[in-house]
Amino acid sequence: MNKRSSKRLNDVRKLPCVSCGKAAPSEAAHANWAEYGKGMGTKAADTNTVSLCRICHHDFDTYAKRDRVESKAWFDRMLGKTNRLLGLEEKEVF
Repeated sequence: MNKRSSKRLNDVRKLPCVSCGKAAPSEAAHANWAEYGKGMGTKAADTNTVSLCRICHHDFDTYAKRDRVESKAWFDRMLGKTNRLLGLEEKEVF
């Protein structure tokens, strides 16, 4: 089930880029894999978003700096960083 949370998206956009550190506002970048709820024409759940500037978001979505395997591991690290910045515990839900 793909849950939507405008609160999560708005909060993520207020964070700096978790990749390069550029100051907010950022973009809420969704995960690009089925394990996170992504499907044909369906974005991943909003709980699986990270805070990225426009350039880092583009690089992430186009695999400009990492292949798919590296990108998934990187995304997991950035998701943890985003959640820590938001002050969330892994078991909290929106």
